[in-house]
Amino acid sequence: MSDIRVICLYPSVQAAKLARRWIETALHSTLPHAGSHVEYFSYTVLSNNGISWEQVCKRIMPDIILMVGDGDLSLNPNLRHSLRELISMDHPNGKKPLVLFRDLEPEPTTNSRIILDYVSALTIRNNCQLNAMNGNGTPISCFRHPRLLLKSRRYHE
Repeated sequence: MSDIRVICLYPSVQAAKLARRWIETALHSTLPHAGSHVEYFSYTVLSNNGISWEQVCKRIMPDIILMVGDGDLSLNPNLRHSLRELISMDHPNGKKPLVLFRDLEPEPTTNSRIILDYVSALTIRNNCQLNAMNGNGTPISCFRHPRLLLKSRRYHE
């Protein structure tokens, strides 16, 4: 069996460790003979436009994008641009990755909901599947006006 390739976006080292455990547990229980290749990227680096997603996606060809939220991260313009670039990327293998959003909090904060709504709109636009869960593993609903979330803001005098 081939490796499952994962891009993991995380807010802190502790969150990255939890994400690693989630990935290993999920893969072991669903595909016990599959290996995994996971690359971790901090939201801090994404917020500084420090990643060329085109190069990363050509090298990794991800099957899954796991986003871990901690409730404190806000959706700044650079993070918005980086997420848009990653999710809308044409992957060399022709298939779109599954996007998973896992919040560390039992109930998502306003910041987490804003990011989740934005990611939801991106996945709808780019024909990707999105699954979102809170810290307890309960599904989180989103999908609030995806068309309006992706409109560019124009300043008028």
